[in-house]
Amino acid sequence: GGTTGIDWRATTEEQMNKWGVKYHELIMGKPEADFFIDDKGVTLDEIRERIT
Repeated sequence: GGTTGIDWRATTEEQMNKWGVKYHELIMGKPEADFFIDDKGVTLDEIRERIT
């Protein structure tokens, strides 16, 4: 985690594999930028609608 300094990659991959989540690439963290505006909250239901 960016705040905790803990690398959660192995834990995240293990959990996703346990749940059967298919993925091509796992990118951790936010991209580097001078400013980052995260104003697009999306619910899990909205994500499901977009991919199905």
